[in-house]
Amino acid sequence: MAHVAAMAEGESYRDPHAGAYRRSADPLLGYELSPGALGVVNEEGYVGPRVPEDRAPGSYRILALGDSVTVAGSNTGDSYLNAMEQALGSTPGAPPVEALNFGVGGYATRQEVRVLETRGLGYQPDLVILG
Repeated sequence: MAHVAAMAEGESYRDPHAGAYRRSADPLLGYELSPGALGVVNEEGYVGPRVPEDRAPGSYRILALGDSVTVAGSNTGDSYLNAMEQALGSTPGAPPVEALNFGVGGYATRQEVRVLETRGLGYQPDLVILG
């Protein structure tokens, strides 16, 4: 609503998410996050630091799919996925935990499944969650 009020007063509105998305080569996805977007999208196009597909021996890997709820807070470290990774990783005797955030704002379940099939499974997750 702030952009409506600014435009009514003759001010220009700058979309904070401008440039966050690009057209996907996959017609089932339609669009995807642009590398570098929001200050947290890595060169592979998912949120967070890039990790190798092969996981470290003994680690536990979680892959999250979802929409803006999954992406929310990623640029400040306040996402539910960050909180889960920290809580699980700090449990005494627990293996190292890696949580990969493949959320994309506006995605529906069919797009999330497509991301899992085409990219996510290559990261060998132990657990896949849909946020």
